Amino acid sequence: MIDTTWAALEKTLDLRARAHSIHTSNIANANVPDYKAKKIDFESRMRSALEALDGETPLLQREAASTAQVQSVDADIYQDPLAKASGDGNTVNMDKEQTEIAKNMIAYQGAVQMLNKRIAMEKFALAEGGR
Repeated sequence: MIDTTWAALEKTLDLRARAHSIHTSNIANANVPDYKAKKIDFESRMRSALEALDGETPLLQREAASTAQVQSVDADIYQDPLAKASGDGNTVNMDKEQTEIAKNMIAYQGAVQMLNKRIAMEKFALAEGGR
């Protein structure tokens, strides 16, 4: 059974992988004239999906609705409106992209660690439940 935590971790890993792809694509196109750097935003949508339902909703309904909302979160991908163009019209800032990749990798690793902890907790519960 998938619950909100599993759904959130799965979706987060998927979106973090997508963010990595976008940033590496920006770096790969750093020397292409008129290339416009892209940005990705999903964190605020994920946060909203996780906080959407109030405590008055029955627990099972809240869990099902919250899981569905988390699974439906998608990212906004757009041209960076604050990026400055170089002489050839390219807007890729290598330092910024490398920083974004590093931040994204740390967040991805954090999500993997949380997933591993969750798996360990469930294994423990299953092992101890049989005693």
